[in-house]
Amino acid sequence: MPEDSLPAYVIRDIDDAKSGVRTKLRAAAEAGGFVVLVGDSSAGKTRCLYEAVQAVLPDWWLARPAGAAGVRELVGAAGRVVVWLDEIRDYLDDGLEASTIEALLDRQEPTVLVATIWPHRYAEYTRTPLSGDDDRYRSHRQVLRLAAAVDVPSAFSAAERSRADTAADDDPTLCVALASSDYGMTQTLAAAPQLVRRWEHARASDRRRGPYRWALLTAALDAYRLGARGPLSADLLREGVNGYCTDREQARAANWFEDALAYATDDTEMHGGAAALAPVGSPGGGMGHRAGYRPADYLVQHATRVRSHRAGHATGNSDDGHVPSSLWDAFVAYADRVDVRPLAEAARSRGLLRTSFRLYEAADAAGDPEAADSAAWVLSHAGRLDEAVTWWRRAAERGDKYALWHAGRALESAGRIDEAHALHRSAAEASGDSNAVQGAIESWLADGRADLALTWWWQHTPYNSSFPRVLRDAVADMEERDRTEALLWWKRAAEKGDWNSVTRAVALLREKDGTEEAVHWLRTLPEGRGRTEGTRLLEAAPVSFTGRALNG
Repeated sequence: MPEDSLPAYVIRDIDDAKSGVRTKLRAAAEAGGFVVLVGDSSAGKTRCLYEAVQAVLPDWWLARPAGAAGVRELVGAAGRVVVWLDEIRDYLDDGLEASTIEALLDRQEPTVLVATIWPHRYAEYTRTPLSGDDDRYRSHRQVLRLAAAVDVPSAFSAAERSRADTAADDDPTLCVALASSDYGMTQTLAAAPQLVRRWEHARASDRRRGPYRWALLTAALDAYRLGARGPLSADLLREGVNGYCTDREQARAANWFEDALAYATDDTEMHGGAAALAPVGSPGGGMGHRAGYRPADYLVQHATRVRSHRAGHATGNSDDGHVPSSLWDAFVAYADRVDVRPLAEAARSRGLLRTSFRLYEAADAAGDPEAADSAAWVLSHAGRLDEAVTWWRRAAERGDKYALWHAGRALESAGRIDEAHALHRSAAEASGDSNAVQGAIESWLADGRADLALTWWWQHTPYNSSFPRVLRDAVADMEERDRTEALLWWKRAAEKGDWNSVTRAVALLREKDGTEEAVHWLRTLPEGRGRTEGTRLLEAAPVSFTGRALNG
């Protein structure tokens, strides 16, 4: 970031505050830490972070990893390192995990991670879901909870503006920004007013060409507010625009795409060379190659507020925030692989189940390992349960160990109990996963076969597994009918490492005068409450024998 390309930096209140950015960076420098700045687009987050790192950690190595894999590679790096993540959403969506952050923070030499994020995304990612809701941001939440968050206000305070007035004496760029009355200073510096005007005045820019200019930009902005983050291809934009134009505009369209694209990507009137829609290259693509186009962050945020508000009063017209079917169809045909899942979830949240399924289907065809399970849930919610089970079976074949269990639960909810039980048992046999085994156990108990439920648990769970409550209750009931059989299962559960079952076994052994065996089981318990309670059951045994046995 060349110094001479930037306007003078205006010290923010959060820079040197008691819980501000630089204070947190100094604390992180001692033994490692993670600081994330939370603020709107163009609020000055990145510049604030840049200046803070320069001021507090000027001699540290700076690493800007390419994706989550690049972050993982830094675990073995040497020296004091600042890991620059900036817009952390890209890393979270790429699979960045809390374990990687923890490993970096546990390095022998301190590591400081810094990042930025928009407020609505921070709130969405860190919110604990209600019981029963999908927890799709669980890994995002685990990562962000490791960070110290600092809020960056969008508007300057009176003190900040005073400092800006002083700095503006020697910086004409700041003079222009301070003269803006409609936008904050940082937004003005980032060309916010010109970007908004470029979009909102697109129709009026040319009597014949204006509608297509507006349609192209709006389609791109809608794509990003729905969840896209990769470059939007020319084919996607060309096909997605149709529904934003009236029938008459469609009929009169001629050579419209090139003009609309040139209008959207023109940066000649923007402060700082910004463009409403910026071309994006691709690694190894060569000179002049364009992978697609990406709308300006500030404009995406502005359009999200404007069009989401209008959609709440929608009449089905693209002017009021409605997303036409042409854009959804273009997503199915052309969306970047990394975008298909969030777009499918956006369609699903809007009740567009058919479109959501088609997007998950496209993701599955592109190799997304979780798409088949998601497609099955959409089909299930649409009442197409048999098709959903087929997709869950496909997911199981591709290594999803929960898929058959999900299918069994869905069948169970639909009252198809026999099929559900068969699937639960298949899932347990196929994966041995604890959830699948639990489903199989519950299916046997529902069929009145406690003996088979116990056998499933015994055969399919590893050592050091707790005895499920439903099986504890089943063995407790068994004591009334067959104490010998109940004792067998308490001992088997104890062999698996379930300490609570030891005291139950001791109680039954004491009844049948099996004191010596009872003492053997008590010796498997660690010192503490469990051994104390078990020993109390043997009060009738010879004290010297019991004490000698327990003490070895």
